[in-house]
Amino acid sequence: MLNFITPRRSSARTLSLSGLLLATFGLGGCMTGPDFTQLEARVVPQQAFTAPPDAMLEVRLVDVSRADAEAGLIASTRYGGLREGPFPVRLQYDRNAIEEGHRYALQADVRSEGRLYWINDSAVPVLGDASTSQGEVEIPLTPLPRALGH
Repeated sequence: MLNFITPRRSSARTLSLSGLLLATFGLGGCMTGPDFTQLEARVVPQQAFTAPPDAMLEVRLVDVSRADAEAGLIASTRYGGLREGPFPVRLQYDRNAIEEGHRYALQADVRSEGRLYWINDSAVPVLGDASTSQGEVEIPLTPLPRALGH
């Protein structure tokens, strides 16, 4: 006669596995994904716009809260085919990346083959108490000498 050994389930092991599954699925409900929104602005050249045909405009949303550290990048977007300004831009960012009490600003520049042609040289605050985001946000662009042909 053959004896079959049937495995005995330990109630402690079953409870541990059940607890692990419950914790995994329970915490999964607490985690949130990105909550994307858009920030609209206009990049406004302060002089007649000139740049090489392959020039790219990059606009960045940065955290400028710490004066002793490099600005933390929150989001960026790039545009090509630049002709005459102003340039309307839309920057998609995750609302979850924005921290209360921090200061945020927009930065913009125009580059071609890694060379800088235009920059914004003044802070453009957004998303906070000091922001201009109640109205239309404008990012002024200033040409570097190479953009003017010098």
